[in-house]
Amino acid sequence: MPQTPPARWLVLVCGLVPTVLGAQAAAPPGIRATRVTEADRAPVLDGKLDDAIWGKAQVVADFRQFEPAPGAAGTERTEARIVIDGQAVYVAMRMHDSHADSIRSQLLRRDDGGASADWAAVILDSYHDRRTAYRFATTPRGNRTDVLHLNDTGADSSWDAVWTVAAAVDGEGWTAEFRIPLSQLRFSTSGDMVWGINFSRTIGRRSEVTYWAPVVPTDGRFVSLMGELRGLEGTEAGRPLELLPYSLGRVTSDPTAANNPLKGRNVTWGSAGLDLKYGLTSNITMTATVNPDFGQVDADPSVVNLTAFENFYPERRPFFTEGTQIFNFPLVPEGFAFYSRRIGRAPQIAAKVPTGGYVDVPGTATILGALKLSGKTGNGTSVGLIAAVTGDVEARAINAAGDRSAQPVEPASRYLVGRLSKDFRRGRSGFGALVTATKRDVDAPAFNTLRSAAYGGGFDAFHRFGRDRYEIMSWAFATGVSGSRAAVTATQRSSVHYFQRPDADGFDVDSARTGLSGAAGEFFAARIGGSRLTWRVGGGFRSSGFEVNDVGFVSYTDVWYLSPQARYRVTQPRKFIRDWWIDGSAVAAHTFAGQFARPSANLQTNIQFRNFWTFNTNSDRWNSHLWPWELRGGPALRRSGYTNVNATLSTDSRKSWRVRAHGRVQLSDELGGSIAVLDPSFTFRPTSRTSVTMTPSWTKHRAPAQYVTTVTSATGSREYLVGLLDQTTVSLTGRLSYALNPLMTLDVYAQPFLSGGAFTKFRRVAAPHAQPVDARFPLVPPSGLSYSTSTARYAADLNADGKTDISFANPDFSVRALRTNTVLRWEFRPGSTVYFVWAQTRDDAAVSAFSMSDDAGYLFRAPAKNVVMLKVAYWIDR
Repeated sequence: MPQTPPARWLVLVCGLVPTVLGAQAAAPPGIRATRVTEADRAPVLDGKLDDAIWGKAQVVADFRQFEPAPGAAGTERTEARIVIDGQAVYVAMRMHDSHADSIRSQLLRRDDGGASADWAAVILDSYHDRRTAYRFATTPRGNRTDVLHLNDTGADSSWDAVWTVAAAVDGEGWTAEFRIPLSQLRFSTSGDMVWGINFSRTIGRRSEVTYWAPVVPTDGRFVSLMGELRGLEGTEAGRPLELLPYSLGRVTSDPTAANNPLKGRNVTWGSAGLDLKYGLTSNITMTATVNPDFGQVDADPSVVNLTAFENFYPERRPFFTEGTQIFNFPLVPEGFAFYSRRIGRAPQIAAKVPTGGYVDVPGTATILGALKLSGKTGNGTSVGLIAAVTGDVEARAINAAGDRSAQPVEPASRYLVGRLSKDFRRGRSGFGALVTATKRDVDAPAFNTLRSAAYGGGFDAFHRFGRDRYEIMSWAFATGVSGSRAAVTATQRSSVHYFQRPDADGFDVDSARTGLSGAAGEFFAARIGGSRLTWRVGGGFRSSGFEVNDVGFVSYTDVWYLSPQARYRVTQPRKFIRDWWIDGSAVAAHTFAGQFARPSANLQTNIQFRNFWTFNTNSDRWNSHLWPWELRGGPALRRSGYTNVNATLSTDSRKSWRVRAHGRVQLSDELGGSIAVLDPSFTFRPTSRTSVTMTPSWTKHRAPAQYVTTVTSATGSREYLVGLLDQTTVSLTGRLSYALNPLMTLDVYAQPFLSGGAFTKFRRVAAPHAQPVDARFPLVPPSGLSYSTSTARYAADLNADGKTDISFANPDFSVRALRTNTVLRWEFRPGSTVYFVWAQTRDDAAVSAFSMSDDAGYLFRAPAKNVVMLKVAYWIDR
């Protein structure tokens, strides 16, 4: 494919970025500093701050507001002290409060942010790279949350460490004592042994957040603004060894499988596994897992996907969320070079059900073992490695005669992801590389359509300048896949590529190919802080052969785009308004054939009032455009322009109740297309231990030209059909959290989901690029359309000659699902946990229009599948 202009300037600029990174910068002026005090005896963790060592430790105070009045002194005095011994870092914080009886002290489950609670936190940049930090936070009731800060301003709450805290409330306010084992931190023992440090406090009743090292919202930075902790010379972390063995028992009751000899109504199962963490050095850690289990992970929410693209679901499995942030390599827009849910994925080959028999297909491939290596050296070099092996998957089948057989549905696979990055100029610039590899054992004929190997590699870079107010960012990534002719042909024809599109330029399906390659990249320049006005401008591309979905995620290719964005924010309180901002952006995207695929503009506003209510809007405008993916491999179809408006009003989050009223309306320029959504959310905290959230949702979707099917007519021509879809979706998502104490919580999740759609006014696509609607897709005459209830199929006479030209299945649908998940979690000692889980699912589907009463009745009469699990994990450290 010829190189396009966007690709040329992107590659040129990306190539220049590493050259800029070499210069070194002096330490920023005005950095606050404190010293750690060495303790010959560890303080008693009781929250009382009466140990002698606290009287010897240096005190830091003078906290400044982040909000609601940025830069102003905190309304209450806060003090912090820090000491260290050979095992742990200890932090004492005293939160003075002139109204101690108004302190917000709720009981919360671990990692619950508790927007209305009082909080105290210590943040440690133990690498002192000014890019990464660990946050440890607690409430007056001793609740715990820990967060990993990344790339200066990012945050990941899925990271968990093993640490302890004690808190107490008294007449002067409240206090907290933290014990953070050195084994949970990563740091270099070379050089000047300086860490970054900050302390923060939240006063819930005032929505006031303060920091010791000041942070201002308009700075566009966080970790790089932290103070310095000195006096650490001689601190050694050793080489920590942590073992987390687990055992699991599970009972499954499934009435639908009562007559299935491969399953049975009740099935019991047990397993055991081991997680291991070992410090290769003080700042490089190896984590390994053998036979991992993810039984306590929540189920994915129910959705009805009528697009050509795969659904994206976030990762929830602990092994792949904890400490894997170094591997984050976004492929903007809407993609990732590494998507860990590909490891242990659902089988890709459909099993065949024998006539009169049964088939049992495992839900996912088993991860036989996985290894993770991550850390950062003293000179600012980050390293990461993930290697995983999954076993082959076979579906069990039995026919009417009782003969059993096995069908291969997923091959054994090996995955490798490697990451290397380097910070320069005290974390103000950086350059990194990522490589990925996937290998599958596809020798069996059943796997002929699966790729045997996939490789990817690329770099990303950033550079801050102009007193850290400006930043340029870039990335580029290349891929190559290989396999049999059938596998590569299937790749070319997949929804990610659609090489068969008749109006595409520069590529066609080549059934003789055994490999496919492509590239993607992006470059942006931005003002990130130092002013009320910030902006970002740049663009990127994805070539038609770009393929990362073996171990990454991307929905579509063959596109290049430009995108400017600007935001104006005022953080100083006014008479009625506490904080507000307005954000405008636009995207101009084309295919490489020049088809204008996305002419869109977006406007967002957000206002927080003095009474802490918030109101925000989000509006989009798309002009008429050619959408290359609508006809599933057919020509690009002109879609009508539309306007989309979202509005949300939220009440004061400090109260024991909160209402979030949200609505959305989308109106199409042609044929009366529309979407209306109402999904308010209600949060109640009836006691200091209990939190309940209810989110009902109602969606009415009227799509005049929803894709139905592609068929071959009696004359051999391909016909693309669309129809008028009337779809109604109703759901109710409920969550209840009850904390018996900070170490034992009960969480309940439930979601009944109903969605049904009926199609009328079928149209054939005659001139997909045409502006006039009737020329673009003329109506199939109702007089030439007939329906057979016995076969559930339509027959259509397109030219009024009395003969059937095409036939197609009834596309009406009704989907009913109920998901519930109840988890009792008890951390009976630091790092050691018991989980008791009860999960129930009900599923039902039919070819019928939506009926609220009927569908709800069918759902709750559907057989329930129940799974009960008990998991015990015991943490052992050296």
